[in-house]
Amino acid sequence: MIIDSSGKIALVNSQTEQLFGYERSELLGQAVDILIPTRFREQRLDERTAFVAGATADPLGAGRDLHGLRKDGSEFPVEIALSSVEMPQGAHVLAAIADITQRKHAETQLKELNESLESQVSERTGMLKLLQDITRSANEARTIEEALRAALQRIAQYNGWQVGHVWRLADDNSGDMVDAGIWDISEKAERAIGRLDEFQQICRRIRFQPGQMLIGAVAQSGQVHWIDDIANLSDWRRGDPQTLGLRAVIAFPVTVKDQVVAVLEFFSDHPARRDERFMEIMPDVGIQLGHVIERKRLEKLAVDASEA
Repeated sequence: MIIDSSGKIALVNSQTEQLFGYERSELLGQAVDILIPTRFREQRLDERTAFVAGATADPLGAGRDLHGLRKDGSEFPVEIALSSVEMPQGAHVLAAIADITQRKHAETQLKELNESLESQVSERTGMLKLLQDITRSANEARTIEEALRAALQRIAQYNGWQVGHVWRLADDNSGDMVDAGIWDISEKAERAIGRLDEFQQICRRIRFQPGQMLIGAVAQSGQVHWIDDIANLSDWRRGDPQTLGLRAVIAFPVTVKDQVVAVLEFFSDHPARRDERFMEIMPDVGIQLGHVIERKRLEKLAVDASEA
């Protein structure tokens, strides 16, 4: 496309017609503003002069957003190369216009991919740090109870869950899970959910056989379970979730030599969608805690034997 010194279109080729959706006769003699979105028409005089009459070897619009305006009112990203052309009527500007929609789309996809990868790396780093913190805290604990309580606190802090609780194997060799009496209830839970005395009392009274409801299912399968909203469960049996203010729950096993010896559960006061990456690391947390529990158990046996 060629533009005269007054900013009017003097010559149009077929590519310009295709890009902007105009017939050649509709463009000739029109101000070049017809092809420029309104917000660019209001640019400073020097920028507009550069677009209309300037000459540069570099593409106009490189490194910044520049758009063309089609006849139907739609916009598209462009890159424009300007050069000076001498004609009998005087100096004109040759504008070579390229539609860079596909390039912009590719750049956006690449940016989103890089951001996603950076987010995944950051998230994975955070989870590995969580695993290291839990392992260190559990190793420093003097008892199994202290180790489990430390794990509750760090997991709840990491994921923003308000209530953490531990179930353990019953002492009667039934394979049932019973309340371990180990809780972590955040200050936010006390404010948002209220005191959970009723829920704690129910947990003290109830026990779960292998495969029975959430805790029994985790104990039997050895798999992490995530429930977006326990209000939708028909077999909850631990009080009214909405009255208690409990909604989402995640439960994962603690294993010693492939046997589930405990189940840790965490509650949120609002429904929460599954976090697959978080679920992936929980089995590793359960295995590390299992190692600590077994070591603490053996240490206690050794102490008891020495004192006997």
